[in-house]
Amino acid sequence: MPGYRCESCRTTYPVGPEGLDAVRDRHRDKFHDGGIPDEHIIDIGVRPLTGRQVLLVLVVLIAASLVWKVMAALG
Repeated sequence: MPGYRCESCRTTYPVGPEGLDAVRDRHRDKFHDGGIPDEHIIDIGVRPLTGRQVLLVLVVLIAASLVWKVMAALG
């Protein structure tokens, strides 16, 4: 679900039919006196994988492959 995330408050607000701009403006008016926080993210719901996550998956797959080969060799 798309949402507006304010990194200053560490809070995510769902975006409804009123749209992203309305949610963002309402949050800024209510919690930041109309100011724009230094950090804010428009959350589209899907986050890309980081390099660290990809590396972890590769290490797990390689380890599983090695275990599989050792088990097959042992019989």
